[in-house]
Order: sequence, then structure tokens, then C-alpha cells
Amino acid sequence: MTRSSSCWLWEVRKSYASYSDYREELLSRKGRSILHELSDAELHDLADAIATDSGYEMNEPVREQDRWTIFFAQAR
Repeated sequence: MTRSSSCWLWEVRKSYASYSDYREELLSRKGRSILHELSDAELHDLADAIATDSGYEMNEPVREQDRWTIFFAQAR
């Protein structure tokens, strides 16, 4: 029998002086290979949705974070 558990770890990917700086980098697809799958229109829709859902103002600082899941297991 194996017991397992997990926990989350948040890593700061990058801090931006403003949401507009974050949006500019997002739209450039820099360092985000998965965004190359989106058309320019889809990418703009995504950036708009992030702004709306997050509530960020264009001049508000943004801290981008990645969530990692760490799994622990112990065999008995």
C-alpha cells in the first residue's frame, strides 16, 4: 500500500511595474511557447479576459506566479 499527499508551492515568475507592462509582454508571447498556438485575436481576447477577471488596473503592479504541485508518496 502507498500513502500519498501533495502541497502547492507558489513561485514568483516575474514582477511588473504595471499591468500594461505585463500585457505587453504577454502579447509578445515572450517565454510562453504555449501562446504561439493562439491567433493574435485570441491572444488579445485572453489578455482582455485576464484584465477583467483579475481586476487589475492598467497602472497597477503585477506579480506573475507559477503554481507547482509537489507530491509525496511513501510505500509501506
